[in-house]
Amino acid sequence: MDEGREAAYFRRETEEAKISQRRMTPRERDAFIDEYNAGLLTPEERDRFVQEYNAEHFFRCTDSETNQELATPQNGSYPLSNESPGTRESPEIQRSKLEQSPEFQRLKSVRFGEIHSKKELDEAVKRYSELRFAKGFQKNYHKAEIYCEFMEALDSGKMERIIGHYKGFAEKYNDISYHRVRSWGEGKTKPRLVMTLEKREIRRLYEIANGGPQISIESMGDVDDLIRKHQQVQDMSEFSGWYRQCQTYFAVKDDWSMTQQQLSEIHGVSNSTIGYWRAGREPKLVAILRILEEEGIVGEWAESHRKDDIKSRSSGGALKQTEWPLERKREGIPFGDEHETIACKIESSVAFSLLKELVSRLWRREPISSTVAGLCREIGRTRACVLYADMDADSFMNSKQLAMSGEVLCAHQNHIKTMLSECLGRSNSERQIRVGIVDHKLYTWVHDTNPNNMVDVWANQYFYFRSKTDLVRLVDTARTRLGLGIGMYESIEQINRLLDQVLPIKTDSRKMKSRHIIRESQRLQGETLRFLLDAAGLPTKYLENRINKVTAFNGLGGIMNPRFLEGKELEVCRARLVAVIKSDGSIRPNGRLAYCEGDSDRFDRVEDNLSAWGRMTIRRHYPVGKNYIETMLPTPLGSALMFWGIESGDKTIRNGNLPSIIMNESWEAHVAYLEDLIPEDGCFRPQGGFIWTRSVALHAGDKTEAYRFENKVSKTIVDFIKEHKDGYDECMKYYRLYWGSLKRFQRSSISRIAESAHELMSAILSNPSCLIQDEVTIAKNLGIEVNLCPVCVTYYERTGKVSVSWRASTDGLDNILRWALLCPPNDTRKRKRVREWLLSRPKDMERVREEVVRKGIEITEWWSYE
Repeated sequence: MDEGREAAYFRRETEEAKISQRRMTPRERDAFIDEYNAGLLTPEERDRFVQEYNAEHFFRCTDSETNQELATPQNGSYPLSNESPGTRESPEIQRSKLEQSPEFQRLKSVRFGEIHSKKELDEAVKRYSELRFAKGFQKNYHKAEIYCEFMEALDSGKMERIIGHYKGFAEKYNDISYHRVRSWGEGKTKPRLVMTLEKREIRRLYEIANGGPQISIESMGDVDDLIRKHQQVQDMSEFSGWYRQCQTYFAVKDDWSMTQQQLSEIHGVSNSTIGYWRAGREPKLVAILRILEEEGIVGEWAESHRKDDIKSRSSGGALKQTEWPLERKREGIPFGDEHETIACKIESSVAFSLLKELVSRLWRREPISSTVAGLCREIGRTRACVLYADMDADSFMNSKQLAMSGEVLCAHQNHIKTMLSECLGRSNSERQIRVGIVDHKLYTWVHDTNPNNMVDVWANQYFYFRSKTDLVRLVDTARTRLGLGIGMYESIEQINRLLDQVLPIKTDSRKMKSRHIIRESQRLQGETLRFLLDAAGLPTKYLENRINKVTAFNGLGGIMNPRFLEGKELEVCRARLVAVIKSDGSIRPNGRLAYCEGDSDRFDRVEDNLSAWGRMTIRRHYPVGKNYIETMLPTPLGSALMFWGIESGDKTIRNGNLPSIIMNESWEAHVAYLEDLIPEDGCFRPQGGFIWTRSVALHAGDKTEAYRFENKVSKTIVDFIKEHKDGYDECMKYYRLYWGSLKRFQRSSISRIAESAHELMSAILSNPSCLIQDEVTIAKNLGIEVNLCPVCVTYYERTGKVSVSWRASTDGLDNILRWALLCPPNDTRKRKRVREWLLSRPKDMERVREEVVRKGIEITEWWSYE
């Protein structure tokens, strides 16, 4: 509607005006509008225009229950009341009734937060693109388009609110009835998609302006107050059960004096339910009350803004636009031509022929080696990770064979994958080629498992998107490049069928495959996410600030706002994490990660290290009677360490090496590893330099069967340790024999003692600590020479375990200086001690510093600013 017509449409006049007995023709009305805009109307002419316009557009709707208001008057005028012309009321009474009519009030308040144009509709759909996941979205969107066309015609004045125009509009569309169009015009109904978008849009505007409704429900008193306010919840059939659940929830959620199992037994609630409550999940009644209260707050706020719009219109001014705070700008995913991607479809006739030949040979059970070799040559010529060929282009198989080709590929998946990988010259662990068929399209996915790609590292974890819109955009981009169906709903079904073939997944006891992409969920498993990124041609860094958290299957805990580290930053953070866990941490087979530390300052340093991976909740526990702090770290960290080659379970029994990925990293990562090594399992002494110890088991004791450990010493040797011990701890129940004493016993004149000592010494030397040997190698790579020798052997009476401690120490003054300059301990007290020692030897420090720099290793003068 133009400005002049809008001003007249909502203007409230106070002067008496004579009501014209003749209806204005469209040409006269347009002339009046032009003169009104130009300011050429006299007061009498202006009053006439306003009265006739209001009478025509408002009063005919005041009694919509009857048909009288829509009938064309015989005398050509539009009466302003239900009375006969002879008993017509005064203009003031007529105007008052007109302004008080519900239809008049509704039509004045329709614009705030409502969708009346195709542009507004498309902007809202783009903003809430997750709605495209819903079944029937295309049909609902089509109705919304028609509705917006209808409202635009009404708002612009091209169409009037009369039966004839409603019928004429409905006749243009076969799937829209006249009654539906009339209900749109009278404001009684709207298309479902429009109502959903308007509700979300008002909520979005509220959150931009106010930061979101703040509802505090912290006690049963708060619950009771909200129940009295929203009494409709009491009519729900499960209300009484929900109410009792709320009482239990507030009784246990902040009670940390007992374990979950104890609270479960006391209150009769499952252990997992208490865990969910402690993790922040609310009972259903609390969630319902919160939603109702938030909707009420947002509704009142929206109503107040509608009144402001009415006031602005009534005063004759233009519609006032609310000034919202700037929304946080986020880089959106590029679509179509905006994003330079590599085409997925195979255009090469050679590759296409080879793909067809591969399926055909599998169907006829013929050898496929030559076909695979040729296909590998063609795949190597493109940078795309996901390729497909349309098999409908040439009917080389009959319809039955084509329909069953997907099952054939699945049956030979491992065979094809192995042959393709061998032809590409890569091991199966590094590069895997998966094949699948969906709707007559043959797909190949060249998947490079990269230990430096955090999506591959967390392949068995679950990624929660911050916004459903981000997930929809990723899926939409992937499906477009994969050449899948038109609608999002159908495309997801196709992608899930394809992923069932290219991703061998776990099945439950009923052998039902899980869905990879779930429309109702905002999370994806890592391997599914990697496929979508490869299909969309997007790097892993795209996920930065779009993933809300990474967790295990249960969705609890995890890493919030995870960072997808790359390059040197990833190497350094990984080295620090491995150094910490190899010393004072342990990994369970399910990925749960425990960490113990005796120094609170050191614990703070470790927390700072872990913050590089993202935000995580780390609760400190102080075991009764113990002098250390213990905590459980997020499962994704444990899962990552296991992916990189860190063994779960008892480290002394496993005796594992450092992963090759740590050994082969840059000198910056090696420096970071040694910086966190000394604070965990080492010390600094001015005379002896940097010293640390590691232990390795010779006898697993009561864990022998669990670890299938081959014991290196017999019971005779255990008895020898107990008999010739150097010390015994009454509290810990262990016997200790030092290396020096063992050497003396080897020279004993008593043959039994000498033989036992020799046997024990041989077992010790032939089974060194693999971990400390790798750490010595890392130090040597930095030019630091380290001495290594066994210290003592210990027998633990309670468990029957026998272990040996190995000690490494820097060799000579120059090596101590190199370590101090390059790898100062990541600990407050030990670092201060090293700094004081360095500053006491300025000449030696400068000499060694110049030698290290000449080798191309950078040294940060950390001692000068601490």
